[in-house]
Amino acid sequence: MSINEFCCYRGCCTEWEQEILLYMDHEISPDSCERVQRHLDRCDECARFYRIMDREEQLLSGRLRHQVELTTEPDIIADLVMRDIPAFQPITFSQRVKEQVSAAAFYLFDRDRRHYSLAASILICVCGLLLAMRVGNVAEVQNINIVRTGQVIPIAPKEPIFIYLDEGEFIQLPDDSVIYAMKDTYFSVNSCNMDAPESSSINEERSLQLFSGKLCIDVSPHPAKIGFSVICPNAKATVFGTQFYVSTTTGPSKTTEVGVRVGSVMVEKRGKNQVGLTILENKEMTTINSFNGVVNLRSPYPLRPDLRRLLDCFNEARRDRSARRMLPVLHLTENLKNVSKDDSMLPLPE
Repeated sequence: MSINEFCCYRGCCTEWEQEILLYMDHEISPDSCERVQRHLDRCDECARFYRIMDREEQLLSGRLRHQVELTTEPDIIADLVMRDIPAFQPITFSQRVKEQVSAAAFYLFDRDRRHYSLAASILICVCGLLLAMRVGNVAEVQNINIVRTGQVIPIAPKEPIFIYLDEGEFIQLPDDSVIYAMKDTYFSVNSCNMDAPESSSINEERSLQLFSGKLCIDVSPHPAKIGFSVICPNAKATVFGTQFYVSTTTGPSKTTEVGVRVGSVMVEKRGKNQVGLTILENKEMTTINSFNGVVNLRSPYPLRPDLRRLLDCFNEARRDRSARRMLPVLHLTENLKNVSKDDSMLPLPE
Protein backbone atom coordinates (compact mmCIF):
# COMPACT_ATOMS: atom_id res chain seq x y z
CA MET A 1 0.00 0.00 0.00
CA SER A 2 1.65 3.24 -1.17
CA ILE A 3 1.07 6.86 -0.19
CA ASN A 4 0.02 7.94 -3.70
CA GLU A 5 -2.92 5.52 -3.62
CA PHE A 6 -4.48 7.41 -0.68
CA CYS A 7 -3.55 11.02 -1.46
CA CYS A 8 -7.24 11.94 -1.57
CA TYR A 9 -7.46 11.79 2.24
CA ARG A 10 -6.79 14.95 4.20
CA GLY A 11 -6.32 15.68 7.89
CA CYS A 12 -3.46 13.29 8.74
CA CYS A 13 -0.16 14.67 9.95
CA THR A 14 2.13 14.68 6.92
CA GLU A 15 5.16 13.35 8.78
CA TRP A 16 3.15 10.43 10.23
CA GLU A 17 1.25 9.36 7.10
CA GLN A 18 3.90 6.97 5.81
CA GLU A 19 4.54 5.61 9.29
CA ILE A 20 0.85 4.77 9.72
CA LEU A 21 0.71 2.99 6.36
CA LEU A 22 3.77 0.93 7.20
CA TYR A 23 2.28 0.20 10.64
CA MET A 24 -0.85 -1.17 8.98
CA ASP A 25 1.23 -3.38 6.69
CA HIS A 26 3.36 -4.62 9.67
CA GLU A 27 6.55 -3.47 7.96
CA ILE A 28 8.13 -1.56 10.87
CA SER A 29 9.91 -2.65 14.01
CA PRO A 30 8.11 -3.30 17.33
CA ASP A 31 9.55 -0.08 18.82
CA SER A 32 8.23 1.92 15.87
CA CYS A 33 4.86 0.21 16.18
CA GLU A 34 4.65 1.26 19.82
CA ARG A 35 5.64 4.83 18.91
CA VAL A 36 2.92 4.98 16.19
CA GLN A 37 0.36 3.56 18.60
CA ARG A 38 1.14 6.28 21.17
CA HIS A 39 0.76 8.95 18.47
CA LEU A 40 -2.62 7.53 17.36
CA ASP A 41 -3.81 7.75 20.96
CA ARG A 42 -2.92 11.46 21.10
CA CYS A 43 -3.84 12.69 17.55
CA ASP A 44 -7.52 12.46 16.55
CA GLU A 45 -6.86 13.27 12.86
CA CYS A 46 -4.31 10.51 12.49
CA ALA A 47 -6.57 8.10 14.35
CA ARG A 48 -9.37 8.94 11.93
CA PHE A 49 -6.99 8.38 9.01
CA TYR A 50 -6.02 5.02 10.48
CA ARG A 51 -9.67 3.94 10.91
CA ILE A 52 -10.52 4.84 7.30
CA MET A 53 -7.53 2.95 5.96
CA ASP A 54 -8.31 -0.05 8.14
CA ARG A 55 -11.96 -0.09 7.03
CA GLU A 56 -10.97 0.02 3.36
CA GLU A 57 -8.55 -2.83 3.92
CA GLN A 58 -11.30 -4.90 5.46
CA LEU A 59 -13.68 -4.11 2.61
CA LEU A 60 -11.18 -4.90 -0.06
CA SER A 61 -10.00 -8.09 1.63
CA GLY A 62 -13.35 -9.34 2.88
CA ARG A 63 -16.89 -8.84 1.59
CA LEU A 64 -15.93 -6.73 -1.40
CA ARG A 65 -13.47 -9.32 -2.61
CA HIS A 66 -16.13 -12.03 -2.21
CA GLN A 67 -18.62 -10.00 -4.27
CA VAL A 68 -16.07 -9.27 -6.95
CA GLU A 69 -15.35 -12.98 -7.31
CA LEU A 70 -19.02 -13.59 -8.12
CA THR A 71 -19.04 -11.30 -11.16
CA THR A 72 -16.80 -10.54 -14.10
CA GLU A 73 -18.48 -7.30 -15.26
CA PRO A 74 -16.12 -4.27 -14.91
CA ASP A 75 -18.99 -1.81 -14.39
CA ILE A 76 -20.38 -3.83 -11.49
CA ILE A 77 -16.96 -4.03 -9.86
CA ALA A 78 -16.54 -0.24 -10.17
CA ASP A 79 -19.96 0.33 -8.59
CA LEU A 80 -19.10 -1.93 -5.66
CA VAL A 81 -15.87 -0.09 -5.05
CA MET A 82 -17.43 3.39 -5.20
CA ARG A 83 -20.32 2.34 -2.94
CA ASP A 84 -18.28 0.77 -0.17
CA ILE A 85 -15.33 3.20 0.00
CA PRO A 86 -16.31 6.45 1.77
CA ALA A 87 -13.73 8.48 -0.10
CA PHE A 88 -15.60 7.89 -3.34
CA GLN A 89 -19.01 8.93 -2.03
CA PRO A 90 -20.52 12.11 -3.59
CA ILE A 91 -20.45 15.31 -1.54
CA THR A 92 -23.91 16.30 -0.25
CA PHE A 93 -25.34 19.81 -0.44
CA SER A 94 -25.06 20.36 3.33
CA GLN A 95 -21.38 19.31 3.26
CA ARG A 96 -20.70 21.67 0.37
CA VAL A 97 -22.40 24.60 2.17
CA LYS A 98 -20.47 23.83 5.34
CA GLU A 99 -17.20 23.86 3.42
CA GLN A 100 -18.05 27.18 1.76
CA VAL A 101 -19.01 28.79 5.07
CA SER A 102 -15.83 27.55 6.71
CA ALA A 103 -13.74 28.90 3.83
CA ALA A 104 -15.51 32.28 3.99
CA ALA A 105 -15.01 32.51 7.76
CA PHE A 106 -11.33 31.64 7.43
CA TYR A 107 -10.94 34.22 4.67
CA LEU A 108 -12.65 37.00 6.63
CA PHE A 109 -10.95 36.40 9.97
CA ASP A 110 -7.49 35.81 8.59
CA ARG A 111 -5.01 38.27 10.08
CA ASP A 112 -3.62 39.14 6.67
CA ARG A 113 -7.11 40.07 5.38
CA ARG A 114 -8.59 42.06 8.23
CA HIS A 115 -9.56 44.93 5.91
CA TYR A 116 -11.95 42.54 4.14
CA SER A 117 -13.60 41.76 7.46
CA LEU A 118 -13.98 45.47 8.20
CA ALA A 119 -15.52 46.10 4.77
CA ALA A 120 -17.96 43.22 5.25
CA SER A 121 -18.99 44.55 8.68
CA ILE A 122 -19.63 48.02 7.25
CA LEU A 123 -21.70 46.54 4.41
CA ILE A 124 -23.82 44.53 6.86
CA CYS A 125 -24.43 47.64 9.01
CA VAL A 126 -25.49 49.68 5.96
CA CYS A 127 -27.90 46.96 4.80
CA GLY A 128 -29.39 46.71 8.30
CA LEU A 129 -29.85 50.49 8.46
CA LEU A 130 -31.59 50.58 5.07
CA LEU A 131 -33.87 47.72 6.10
CA ALA A 132 -34.78 49.49 9.35
CA MET A 133 -35.59 52.70 7.46
CA ARG A 134 -37.77 50.79 5.01
CA VAL A 135 -39.65 49.01 7.79
CA GLY A 136 -40.08 52.27 9.68
CA ASN A 137 -41.68 53.96 6.67
CA VAL A 138 -44.39 51.32 6.41
CA ALA A 139 -47.53 52.83 7.85
CA GLU A 140 -49.14 50.65 10.46
CA VAL A 141 -52.81 49.97 9.95
CA GLN A 142 -54.59 51.47 12.95
CA ASN A 143 -58.08 50.61 14.05
CA ILE A 144 -60.83 53.22 13.99
CA ASN A 145 -62.68 53.65 17.27
CA ILE A 146 -66.38 54.21 16.69
CA VAL A 147 -69.16 54.51 19.26
CA ARG A 148 -72.08 52.07 18.79
CA THR A 149 -74.85 51.61 21.33
CA GLY A 150 -72.88 53.67 23.84
CA GLN A 151 -69.74 51.51 23.61
CA VAL A 152 -66.40 52.26 21.97
CA ILE A 153 -65.74 49.56 19.37
CA PRO A 154 -62.48 49.39 17.39
CA ILE A 155 -62.91 48.41 13.75
CA ALA A 156 -60.42 47.94 10.94
CA PRO A 157 -60.48 50.34 7.97
CA LYS A 158 -62.97 49.19 5.32
CA GLU A 159 -64.48 46.65 7.72
CA PRO A 160 -68.12 46.11 6.64
CA ILE A 161 -70.90 47.29 8.95
CA PHE A 162 -74.44 45.97 8.51
CA ILE A 163 -77.43 47.48 10.32
CA TYR A 164 -80.06 44.88 11.18
CA LEU A 165 -82.06 46.72 13.88
CA ASP A 166 -85.56 47.88 12.92
CA GLU A 167 -85.02 51.25 14.60
CA GLY A 168 -81.69 51.81 12.85
CA GLU A 169 -78.50 52.77 14.67
CA PHE A 170 -76.56 55.91 15.60
CA ILE A 171 -72.78 55.69 15.12
CA GLN A 172 -70.26 58.31 16.21
CA LEU A 173 -66.90 58.60 14.43
CA PRO A 174 -63.61 59.70 16.01
CA ASP A 175 -63.95 63.20 14.48
CA ASP A 176 -67.32 63.66 16.32
CA SER A 177 -69.30 63.16 13.11
CA VAL A 178 -72.59 61.35 13.70
CA ILE A 179 -74.22 58.84 11.37
CA TYR A 180 -77.76 57.53 11.51
CA ALA A 181 -77.94 54.30 9.49
CA MET A 182 -81.37 52.85 8.76
CA LYS A 183 -82.21 49.17 8.72
CA ASP A 184 -80.56 46.98 6.05
CA THR A 185 -77.84 49.57 5.44
CA TYR A 186 -74.48 48.17 4.46
CA PHE A 187 -71.42 50.45 4.60
CA SER A 188 -67.82 50.75 5.84
CA VAL A 189 -65.58 53.40 7.36
CA ASN A 190 -62.55 53.62 5.09
CA SER A 191 -60.58 56.21 7.10
CA CYS A 192 -61.16 58.81 9.78
CA ASN A 193 -57.88 60.25 11.04
CA MET A 194 -58.05 63.47 13.05
CA ASP A 195 -54.25 63.88 13.10
CA ALA A 196 -53.83 64.46 9.36
CA PRO A 197 -51.59 67.38 8.36
CA GLU A 198 -52.95 70.42 6.59
CA SER A 199 -51.10 69.44 3.44
CA SER A 200 -53.23 66.31 3.06
CA SER A 201 -55.42 66.18 0.01
CA ILE A 202 -59.19 66.45 0.23
CA ASN A 203 -60.91 63.30 1.46
CA GLU A 204 -57.63 61.58 2.17
CA GLU A 205 -58.39 60.92 5.81
CA ARG A 206 -62.18 60.84 6.20
CA SER A 207 -64.16 58.55 3.95
CA LEU A 208 -67.18 56.22 4.00
CA GLN A 209 -68.19 53.55 1.51
CA LEU A 210 -71.95 53.08 1.13
CA PHE A 211 -72.83 49.83 -0.62
CA SER A 212 -76.59 49.91 -0.07
CA GLY A 213 -79.09 51.53 2.26
CA LYS A 214 -79.70 55.01 3.69
CA LEU A 215 -77.57 57.30 5.83
CA CYS A 216 -78.16 60.63 7.57
CA ILE A 217 -74.79 62.24 8.34
CA ASP A 218 -73.80 65.21 10.47
CA VAL A 219 -70.21 66.02 9.50
CA SER A 220 -68.00 67.74 12.04
CA PRO A 221 -65.69 70.41 10.55
CA HIS A 222 -62.07 69.29 10.47
CA PRO A 223 -59.41 71.65 11.88
CA ALA A 224 -57.13 70.93 8.91
CA LYS A 225 -60.01 71.48 6.45
CA ILE A 226 -59.96 67.88 5.32
CA GLY A 227 -63.14 66.90 3.55
CA PHE A 228 -65.57 64.11 4.30
CA SER A 229 -66.61 61.88 1.41
CA VAL A 230 -69.25 59.21 0.94
CA ILE A 231 -68.51 56.86 -1.96
CA CYS A 232 -71.44 55.06 -3.60
CA PRO A 233 -71.41 52.61 -6.52
CA ASN A 234 -72.22 55.35 -9.07
CA ALA A 235 -71.59 58.62 -7.20
CA LYS A 236 -69.38 60.38 -4.69
CA ALA A 237 -70.46 63.13 -2.27
CA THR A 238 -67.88 65.43 -0.70
CA VAL A 239 -68.53 67.83 2.18
CA PHE A 240 -66.56 69.81 4.77
CA GLY A 241 -69.13 70.28 7.52
CA THR A 242 -72.84 69.87 6.96
CA GLN A 243 -75.92 67.69 7.46
CA PHE A 244 -77.04 65.63 4.50
CA TYR A 245 -78.75 62.43 3.41
CA VAL A 246 -77.41 59.68 1.13
CA SER A 247 -79.16 56.58 -0.14
CA THR A 248 -78.21 54.06 -2.80
CA THR A 249 -79.57 50.85 -4.25
CA THR A 250 -77.98 47.74 -5.70
CA GLY A 251 -78.68 45.80 -8.86
CA PRO A 252 -78.13 46.48 -12.56
CA SER A 253 -79.91 49.87 -12.38
CA LYS A 254 -78.47 51.77 -9.43
CA THR A 255 -80.07 54.89 -8.00
CA THR A 256 -78.36 57.25 -5.56
CA GLU A 257 -80.04 60.18 -3.83
CA VAL A 258 -78.20 63.00 -2.05
CA GLY A 259 -80.09 65.67 -0.10
CA VAL A 260 -78.69 68.58 1.92
CA ARG A 261 -80.24 70.20 4.96
CA VAL A 262 -77.48 72.66 5.89
CA GLY A 263 -74.23 73.43 4.10
CA SER A 264 -73.07 72.45 0.63
CA VAL A 265 -72.23 69.11 -0.97
CA MET A 266 -70.29 68.41 -4.15
CA VAL A 267 -71.74 65.37 -5.94
CA GLU A 268 -69.79 63.60 -8.67
CA LYS A 269 -71.05 60.83 -10.87
CA ARG A 270 -68.84 57.75 -11.11
CA GLY A 271 -68.84 55.90 -14.39
CA LYS A 272 -66.36 54.60 -16.93
CA ASN A 273 -65.00 57.55 -18.90
CA GLN A 274 -67.83 59.74 -17.56
CA VAL A 275 -67.23 63.05 -15.81
CA GLY A 276 -69.80 65.31 -14.21
CA LEU A 277 -70.53 67.05 -10.93
CA THR A 278 -72.95 69.43 -9.29
CA ILE A 279 -73.07 71.50 -6.10
CA LEU A 280 -75.99 71.17 -3.70
CA GLU A 281 -76.86 74.00 -1.33
CA ASN A 282 -79.35 74.26 1.54
CA LYS A 283 -82.61 72.34 1.00
CA GLU A 284 -81.52 70.90 -2.37
CA MET A 285 -81.06 67.36 -3.62
CA THR A 286 -80.07 65.42 -6.71
CA THR A 287 -80.47 61.92 -8.13
CA ILE A 288 -77.88 59.79 -9.92
CA ASN A 289 -79.15 56.93 -12.08
CA SER A 290 -77.04 54.31 -13.86
CA PHE A 291 -78.26 51.76 -16.37
CA ASN A 292 -76.27 49.71 -18.89
CA GLY A 293 -73.09 51.51 -17.90
CA VAL A 294 -74.51 55.00 -18.51
CA VAL A 295 -74.62 57.30 -15.46
CA ASN A 296 -76.98 60.30 -15.43
CA LEU A 297 -76.63 63.12 -12.90
CA ARG A 298 -79.74 65.26 -12.43
CA SER A 299 -79.51 68.98 -11.83
CA PRO A 300 -80.24 70.19 -8.28
CA TYR A 301 -83.92 70.47 -7.34
CA PRO A 302 -85.80 71.25 -4.08
CA LEU A 303 -85.44 68.76 -1.26
CA ARG A 304 -88.42 66.43 -0.99
CA PRO A 305 -90.71 67.07 2.01
CA ASP A 306 -90.16 63.60 3.45
CA LEU A 307 -86.38 63.99 3.35
CA ARG A 308 -86.68 67.48 4.83
CA ARG A 309 -88.67 66.17 7.79
CA LEU A 310 -86.25 63.26 8.18
CA LEU A 311 -83.21 65.55 8.27
CA ASP A 312 -84.92 67.98 10.66
CA CYS A 313 -85.70 65.11 13.00
CA PHE A 314 -82.13 63.85 12.62
CA ASN A 315 -80.86 67.32 13.58
CA GLU A 316 -82.95 67.26 16.77
CA ALA A 317 -81.82 63.72 17.55
CA ARG A 318 -78.23 64.88 17.10
CA ARG A 319 -78.60 67.07 20.20
CA ASP A 320 -81.44 65.34 22.08
CA ARG A 321 -81.15 61.58 22.54
CA SER A 322 -84.84 61.27 23.43
CA ALA A 323 -85.76 62.41 19.91
CA ARG A 324 -83.93 59.50 18.30
CA ARG A 325 -86.91 57.21 18.75
CA MET A 326 -88.88 59.38 16.31
CA LEU A 327 -86.60 58.69 13.34
CA PRO A 328 -87.69 55.11 12.58
CA VAL A 329 -91.35 56.09 13.14
CA LEU A 330 -91.03 59.00 10.73
CA HIS A 331 -89.30 56.83 8.16
CA LEU A 332 -91.98 54.13 8.46
CA THR A 333 -94.75 56.71 8.10
CA GLU A 334 -93.25 58.10 4.91
CA ASN A 335 -92.94 54.60 3.48
CA LEU A 336 -96.62 53.93 4.23
CA LYS A 337 -97.58 57.16 2.49
CA ASN A 338 -95.60 56.17 -0.58
CA VAL A 339 -97.25 52.77 -0.62
CA SER A 340 -100.75 54.30 -0.32
CA LYS A 341 -100.02 56.68 -3.20
CA ASP A 342 -98.90 53.80 -5.37
CA ASP A 343 -102.03 51.80 -4.47
CA SER A 344 -104.31 54.69 -5.38
CA MET A 345 -102.98 54.63 -8.90
CA LEU A 346 -104.05 51.02 -9.39
CA PRO A 347 -107.50 50.27 -10.89
CA LEU A 348 -110.12 49.07 -8.46
CA PRO A 349 -111.09 45.42 -8.78
CA GLU A 350 -114.50 44.80 -10.40
